[in-house]
Amino acid sequence: NDTEQPVSTLRTTGDQCVLPVTTTFDYVNEPSVIHYTTDGSTPTQASTMWQAQGPRQPGEEFTFTEPTTLKWIAVDIKGNVSAVQTRLFGQGCTDLSLTKSGPAGRSPTGRNMTYSLTVANGGPETGTDVVVTDTLPATVTFVSATPSQGSCGQAGGVVTCNLGTILSEASATIDLVVKPTQAGVITNTASVAGAAGDPDPSDNTSSVDSNICRITSRRSSIPCG
Repeated sequence: NDTEQPVSTLRTTGDQCVLPVTTTFDYVNEPSVIHYTTDGSTPTQASTMWQAQGPRQPGEEFTFTEPTTLKWIAVDIKGNVSAVQTRLFGQGCTDLSLTKSGPAGRSPTGRNMTYSLTVANGGPETGTDVVVTDTLPATVTFVSATPSQGSCGQAGGVVTCNLGTILSEASATIDLVVKPTQAGVITNTASVAGAAGDPDPSDNTSSVDSNICRITSRRSSIPCG
């Protein structure tokens, strides 16, 4: 009994902040239709339907020459409806950045360890619909994620934090707690995105390596201490 919401993304050619700009829907994870608006209103299943790609044709592209707010939903064949997604073109641009740190030294298996994530908005505009996505390593178990604002959830090893609005020159933080299950070096990567364009996306992703040990007397199992 399928109750999962479909997932859809955009592919934009050029800088989302600089007009004119061309974009199209790039990915839908299951057979779905997309309904959208370009006037800032909330889309419904009665809104305009995106003309998806055919056997010999690419999907419909949008070229915006004026500041535009694009909002959309995806509806799958079972009638599951995604949350409304929003992208701003030629307006509201924000320089979001993400930094991430982990515990110093070695962390033992079976005990909680904490990653600290900080999202900063360098402006010039307020960041809206700010979302952090963190794909956890296979050798850790999710314990909790606590944001300074908004909410976090975890599904299938992917932590998603909806931070909402971050003012220009302000920041938000997330404390992500996991429990490692295997000794060795693990790499954890997270990324941030918002509704508006970002003039410098190079600092939107951050990774950290952590050394995991096992409390044991056997040298071959990367002992702690």
